[in-house]
Amino acid sequence: MEVVSEEWQGAMVVIDPAHHDDGQKLSFERDATLGKPRSVLQSMLAYVNAIPDAPYVIEPKPIFNEDQFWDWAAAHEYRLHRIAFEFIAPNMFGSKNSFDEDMRELGGAGVSKVKMVMDEGQRDEGIDAKNEQIKNGVDYAAQGGGSITATAKNGDKFTSTNNTKTATLPATPVERSGGIRGLTKWFPRLLGRESNDSLDSPDRDDDGPSGR
Repeated sequence: MEVVSEEWQGAMVVIDPAHHDDGQKLSFERDATLGKPRSVLQSMLAYVNAIPDAPYVIEPKPIFNEDQFWDWAAAHEYRLHRIAFEFIAPNMFGSKNSFDEDMRELGGAGVSKVKMVMDEGQRDEGIDAKNEQIKNGVDYAAQGGGSITATAKNGDKFTSTNNTKTATLPATPVERSGGIRGLTKWFPRLLGRESNDSLDSPDRDDDGPSGR
């Protein structure tokens, strides 16, 4: 129904669709009055993806800190009872290794998402988290290519969506003055690219965008 309000609450969204080695990124400001960023983003993109003849299907996945997974795995001596991945099969250009290439081939075959579950079953020996396939899967997922849920031998759980990467901006008005122009200096931090002062990579390939 129609709603009349003196003001509307909004959140700052920073999108960098340019080619980078770590893919394409989006940063969404947290605001409790709007809802959780992931839920708002998924709702918005469900509408965008439903537009007829859309050239791409946009699949957002939260980026998580890969070190947190390995610290968790190390605390359990790298022995897991179960680990499950949900990967996005990319439909853009560029790849880093054979795992990325395999996912890209699946995308070319019409596959949008891939679910992979590894379970020790009745063997009771534990899954070796340092296995090369698991390492590649964690790396792919951590870059925004999917999500992970894992269970250790003692029942302890790890969920990548609960370990989303965040960035904190100064709260004082002086440091955040100047509107959008004043905020642009914080964009590299919001996108995890503080080593580069610009949003566009100096090594950008003119063949087009890449990433997830």
